[in-house]
Amino acid sequence: MNRCIQRLLALTLAMGIAIPSALAVQAPGPIQVDSPDPNFHIYLCFGQSNMEGFPGIEEQDRGPVDPRFRVLAAVDFPDRDRVQGQWYAAAPPLSRSHAGIGPADYFGRTLVSRLPQDVKVGVVNVSVAGCKIELFDEEEFASYAATAPGWMANIIRAYGGNPYAHLVTMAKQAQEAGVIRGILLHQGESNTGDEDWPNKVKKVYDQLIRELDLDPEDVPLLVGEVVHEDQGGVCAPMNAIINTLPQTIPTAHVVSSAGCAALRDRLHFSPAGYRALGTRYAETMLALLDPTGCVPRRGRRVGRILPLPVCPIRFFRGAGARIVPHPIRGSARRADFDRAGRVRRHLASHDGCVVPGTNGSHVRQ
Repeated sequence: MNRCIQRLLALTLAMGIAIPSALAVQAPGPIQVDSPDPNFHIYLCFGQSNMEGFPGIEEQDRGPVDPRFRVLAAVDFPDRDRVQGQWYAAAPPLSRSHAGIGPADYFGRTLVSRLPQDVKVGVVNVSVAGCKIELFDEEEFASYAATAPGWMANIIRAYGGNPYAHLVTMAKQAQEAGVIRGILLHQGESNTGDEDWPNKVKKVYDQLIRELDLDPEDVPLLVGEVVHEDQGGVCAPMNAIINTLPQTIPTAHVVSSAGCAALRDRLHFSPAGYRALGTRYAETMLALLDPTGCVPRRGRRVGRILPLPVCPIRFFRGAGARIVPHPIRGSARRADFDRAGRVRRHLASHDGCVVPGTNGSHVRQ
């Protein structure tokens, strides 16, 4: 068995350990949502333990959370007083009671901090620690689930025995309140070395698009790398396969994990790593939106999101566009590409720096 997968299976046994109630993040009661609201942007999140949120919530992550960022409880959270199918302010955990923070937390927090005040963001998170992508394949999940170890089977049962179908059910409920704007995936550790992984992801993505009556041009797929080789990531070789995904799914965008801190197991990100990775997911999505922050720009490609130092901005005139900070995102972009990969306009200095005086912290590479 692949060394990465062996270690993952061993470590995810710990995911069933309860977090003491004294450490629980207390969330307010359910939020009543007027439906449907075109300014309520919904994002579907799925994957394995890094998307689920590895246990561990630091004090700075507990809140308060902007009430414009919300979570649709995908299961009951008895010790958090959350009921499946109700919207709540998105205090962690977002997936299940015993999870921690994950990339979805700072994805949503970053979006609401950058988008207009009348825009709200909601997430729906259905993730299963340790699972292969096959668990979300309608044709493969039953045979895969039948061989799942006991701890994974318990999580699968929490989602009615079919996590994919549960995600679709919750997504349809979310559509009664808002508009699905994107899909976030973090998965791959359990498929390390599987060169057919991009095709398997495409099958799941296409299923979701079809069953939810979505247009892929309006609903991009954002996919994060696993723990990077610069952190000694056990599954880091999988990133080479993950980075080929846009060749299979034109509306897919890969989010770099370079520099995102990891735990000692070198499989899961630390809370600081989740903050950085979640922010990069958000920066990637923001780069896909029009200047109002409300409508995805069709056929747009963005590069990798990496932290860069602030430095003096330069302006280019003539054939190139003048470099200006983006009115919503706060940071400048290096370039805007069309679907064929041609540069349509330059939007950042060729040094690739953040525009001074803005709240941006990342630019495209």
